[in-house]
Amino acid sequence: MSIERQIEIGQIKYLLKHSATSRITVVAWTLVLGWLYTANIEHLDMMPASLVFSWMVMMWSWAALSFMASRIHSNHPIDIENLAAWRRAMMALYAINSLLWCIPLTFIWGNDDLVTQVFTLLIFATLTISQTVQQSPHFKTFIAALLPVTLAFTIFFVFQDTSFQQALGVLCLVYSLWLTSVGHRLNKYVYNMLKRNGEVETAQADSRDAHRNALLLKQEAENASRTKSNFMAMMSHELRTPLNAILGFSEIIQHQLFGPHNDRYSEYAADIHSSGTHLLQLINEILDIQRVEAGKREYHPELFSVGELLNECIALEQFSAQSADVELYLKLRGIIHITADRLSIKQVVLNLMSNAIRHTQPGGSLTLSARIDTDTVALTVEDTGCGMNIQIVDKIFEPFVKGDGNAYQSTTGRSGLGLYITKQLVSAHHGDIEVKSEVGKGTRITITLPVSYTPDQDVDLSGEPQLSTVTPFEPRLIAN
Repeated sequence: MSIERQIEIGQIKYLLKHSATSRITVVAWTLVLGWLYTANIEHLDMMPASLVFSWMVMMWSWAALSFMASRIHSNHPIDIENLAAWRRAMMALYAINSLLWCIPLTFIWGNDDLVTQVFTLLIFATLTISQTVQQSPHFKTFIAALLPVTLAFTIFFVFQDTSFQQALGVLCLVYSLWLTSVGHRLNKYVYNMLKRNGEVETAQADSRDAHRNALLLKQEAENASRTKSNFMAMMSHELRTPLNAILGFSEIIQHQLFGPHNDRYSEYAADIHSSGTHLLQLINEILDIQRVEAGKREYHPELFSVGELLNECIALEQFSAQSADVELYLKLRGIIHITADRLSIKQVVLNLMSNAIRHTQPGGSLTLSARIDTDTVALTVEDTGCGMNIQIVDKIFEPFVKGDGNAYQSTTGRSGLGLYITKQLVSAHHGDIEVKSEVGKGTRITITLPVSYTPDQDVDLSGEPQLSTVTPFEPRLIAN
């Protein structure tokens, strides 16, 4: 439905809603005029009672028609299908009303009493203004009501004998044109009001629909999340149980715990154990993602030393670094404390270190560093590996992305979930991740976390920190 038709429906409804005022006006004025023109009042000529009564009956009949129209509208509201019929009905109804008001002119003006004539003109002017105010919301109905009375008065006066009466005819025409201008302005006001109301109702309806759709989508998402959680919980049990058996028996075969056997069996058992371990790690990562995304991972903030945590991470990754012939360095400035979930931050650092070691060529190096600003702590993992191009950098924190081409080729069979989990854990701590990488030169990933820390002692931070080489099973040195 077009906006114009919607507004016109609103205009006609407005007329019908306030039609009771028109009916009361008609009944009241006909009673007053009937009494004035039949009573013996000084300076007012009496009219035949039968004539006045007949006119009053016609006016009351019109009021009854108006009442019937309101009742019909209550049972059959206006819509796009019956809009044209209602438009014609309203125009005809108020045109009849206008013609009925013209009838007394024929038997009142015939008298030569000037007071009666002026009094009649004043009454009709007042009634015409009243009709203008009441019918202007629907301009076509307003014109249908104003046109008959204008033509009747103008023609009646123009064809009178005196110049004064002819001037009255011209005055009636000018007066009607002025009323048309007033009615048009009133109609414009009502039009704009209905248009704004329609826009507000449309916006409210759209908002309700959007809210309803959002609730449905939320419910669907919650149902999907519950389904996924139940599936993950079931799969965790169903997959871990046989997988643990596979890992256990493959380890027994690999180490020949039940007696010696062919070396090829040990090699096969080692392959089985390696593949099973990788599968178990993949299951753990998927379950970890599920817990993080579902908001079911618990965080326990505590105050801890960043240096101690980085030393623990180096200890855990020493064997991997030694196997890959990658040197580890630790660079700290001062003693840094942070309040966060220690286990999550440790997992973040281990994920980044493991990722860097896998993509650093033999003979390369990996440097861990930490610095503190006013209200943040920055943890950096920097390697001298193969590096990445800008296309890969934009995607490495997406799930199951391991890179392509020579820039970030994975040959370890990893799942590609570690960096995605890292991103989720950092975001949960309201932190940021910045990646800078250059193909052939290496990658630097910086984690920035909010912190409120208290130094253990006054530390001179003016000098540049020195690098300490960390080799397997040697004490890990923190450069202050």
